[in-house]
Amino acid sequence: MPHIWGADHDAFHPDQWLTGAGCSFIPLYWYPVFHVGLGVCLGKNLAVNEIMVVAVAVVRALDVQVVGDSGSAACAPKFVRVGADDLVHQRQAPSED
Repeated sequence: MPHIWGADHDAFHPDQWLTGAGCSFIPLYWYPVFHVGLGVCLGKNLAVNEIMVVAVAVVRALDVQVVGDSGSAACAPKFVRVGADDLVHQRQAPSED
C-alpha cells in the first residue's frame, strides 16, 4: 500500500499527532473514524464503552507506581516522547498468611 499511504505506511510514528506543546487538539472531522453529524457511526457508543472496559481491565491488572516528581502539564499528552518515570508490575493476588 505504499502508493496510497506512503513509503513508511507500516511504521509507527506517534509524533504525527502531537503539536509543539506535546498535546493534540484535532477537530473531530479531521480524523473521522466514527464520523460526525448526521452520518455518525451507530456503533460509536458501543465501541467507546468497549475501549473503556478493556482499559479498566488492563489498569486493574497492573500496579503503577510513579517514580519521582512528575510535575503537571496543561493537558495530558497522548504519547510520551522520552518515556515515563513509572514502574508497572503485574498485580499479584494477596497471600493468605
